[in-house]
Amino acid sequence: MSRQDPGAEQPAPSGRRQGSAFGWMLLVYMLVVIALVTLAPFRFHWPRTVEIADYLALKDTLLNLFLLAIPGFLFQLARGRRGDRLCAWALVAGLSFSAAIEATQLLLPGRYTSPYDVLANGLGAWAGALLYQRIGPSVAKRLAGQLLLELPLMN
Repeated sequence: MSRQDPGAEQPAPSGRRQGSAFGWMLLVYMLVVIALVTLAPFRFHWPRTVEIADYLALKDTLLNLFLLAIPGFLFQLARGRRGDRLCAWALVAGLSFSAAIEATQLLLPGRYTSPYDVLANGLGAWAGALLYQRIGPSVAKRLAGQLLLELPLMN
């Protein structure tokens, strides 16, 4: 009778691929860069009034859609799960990260918060994750094949 060590790593269940540590590192790096760029110059203070924009600007909306598209792609890459075909977790993560950024912008003078920005960022993350679902695995296979051809042959 064989006994398994409880601390031993178990294989991934069939149909699910384990996430990529490199993908998680890239995702965190991208999110830190986005937070730094978005929140610069870091002159936080308690506002006297809360400014929430109630209008929708096409240019801002398009920029916000693209802001989290790459992190959405990386999120799905890092998770490595194929079972989430609707990419709902990427949408939730994008909305959460965007809400945190927008809430922090309340503490910056001259900045405003917009619920439309949160929605556009979340949809951008969701679109990036859907793009990964569509092309990610084929790109990864092609890239792996190209990298394999560049390895030196050894005995």
